[in-house]
Amino acid sequence: MIRTPSGNQNFRGIPFELGPEGVNKKSWIALSSKRSSWATAQAEIPIGRTAAFFCLAQFCNWDENEMPAAGQDVMEKAGQHLADAAIVFEDGTRHVQPLRRRFEVGSLSYPWGH
Repeated sequence: MIRTPSGNQNFRGIPFELGPEGVNKKSWIALSSKRSSWATAQAEIPIGRTAAFFCLAQFCNWDENEMPAAGQDVMEKAGQHLADAAIVFEDGTRHVQPLRRRFEVGSLSYPWGH
């Protein structure tokens, strides 16, 4: 995706202050298990202070089975395990949250009614 959201945005009613606009500025972290020059398999984001909560703005690719051609009998990939988000607390304990298609993560735009 060349043009990603930037600046002040609301996703599902939650406000986010995103990085700068423009294709030459880095403002997103792309995570992927596939090797590429623009993505990494994991990222560590040290907060450096106490947080009561945090929100992740995340999206995934489009499911090619969501809008099948006429007469095509396919299953959507709703619930497909895409990744795990691991939160490591100051005391070393971890919480791992699975990220599943259309539950915790969806495409940036999606057909009405989904």
